[in-house]
Amino acid sequence: MIENVFNSTFYATPGNFSSNSSKPGEILKFEKVSGSDLDKVYAYPPGLTLYRMLYVSKDLTQKPVPASAFILLPYTTKFTGTTEMRTVVWTHGTSGITRDCAPSVQRQLYYDFVGLYLIAMKGYAIIAPDYAGQGADTQFNYVSARSHAYDVASAVIASRTAFPKSLLTYDWAVIGHSEGGLSAWAVNEHQAVEPTGGFLGAVSVAPAMDPQSINQRQLGLPDLRAAMEAAGTVFYPVTFLESIRRLNTTAVNVSDWLTPKGEKVLEYILKGGCFAVGNALVAGSRIEDIFKSVAWVNASFTDAWTDNVQSRGVGALAGPMLVIQGDKDEAVDPYTNFKAYQANCAANKDSKIRYSIYPDMMHGPVVFAGFLEYTQFLWALFEKDPWVVPSTCESSYQNATIASPNLAINFATRFQARH
Repeated sequence: MIENVFNSTFYATPGNFSSNSSKPGEILKFEKVSGSDLDKVYAYPPGLTLYRMLYVSKDLTQKPVPASAFILLPYTTKFTGTTEMRTVVWTHGTSGITRDCAPSVQRQLYYDFVGLYLIAMKGYAIIAPDYAGQGADTQFNYVSARSHAYDVASAVIASRTAFPKSLLTYDWAVIGHSEGGLSAWAVNEHQAVEPTGGFLGAVSVAPAMDPQSINQRQLGLPDLRAAMEAAGTVFYPVTFLESIRRLNTTAVNVSDWLTPKGEKVLEYILKGGCFAVGNALVAGSRIEDIFKSVAWVNASFTDAWTDNVQSRGVGALAGPMLVIQGDKDEAVDPYTNFKAYQANCAANKDSKIRYSIYPDMMHGPVVFAGFLEYTQFLWALFEKDPWVVPSTCESSYQNATIASPNLAINFATRFQARH
């Protein structure tokens, strides 16, 4: 942490915001961090320039809400073959569920060299929403695919106002990891319904598709349960339950489902305990230590939440998409993600998805393992290269020493049998 959002004048909602009349994409505040007094507390490569902004997005009811984002610009475009900086939106993974878990207030912008800085250093202008409710003073809805997509589209519009047209390309793409992978997928769907203009396609790395299904499987199947306990990720379903409660406060009482220890975990998370704190709070805990019952994952209010936030990934896509997935992912469920890919392709005859499976890769490491493939894919989107961008749905293994013709075909069968 570098700044307390609760005391920061930057993250405070300004008088030029109206919950009735403000429009998505309006800039509320904009400042250059690089070269300012604040700059010395950040840690990012010297060849990048950092800005941050407060802008208007919208919530699930279409009402205007304040949102925050940071922007990283590369030193030069000399080696990219363009005079403008190619615009890429970065959507971050789970950082927490409170305002002060926003990546823009973290010293290394949360992801550091795990994708983020490396992509910017390849000459891309990075627009990185915190998501409404992280940083900005409004309710944060964790893994809410539809609202995160609104945050992205609104940030793109705001950035076009903040910078000269000659600086950033009108064309843009999105890439995200984990919760951000879900967000990137949702952006691709949202752009098919409500286009911002210039959208090229998406990269979704280890996406948290269909969180309800993930939790049904991970809480319901003994070996997946054990893996979650061993990895110390039992706090994920706690935060998921809280996200459901926030959108249905009358139907969901977390005390009905959490043990006293589980309630204490949630209490500390809500006091500002971000990802690392959540991990530490549940270290060594079993599901039974945290939950009285996990029947809430199958409850009607959870079904309603899933329908509302549109997290299953079955909508029509506005552009091509690359999905990067490690088959040893301990945080999201590879089988659920593969089923989302299959369901999208079955529902939409024009979907262009390449589903790339990385053997032996876990949730974080796959960001590094897939770097060459997804940066080539981003390049191809801007170059309109038909040889790299998929023309239909396709899946494949990426490790040549392991690959065989039937592995990708049998991926779902293998995971269903294993789990």
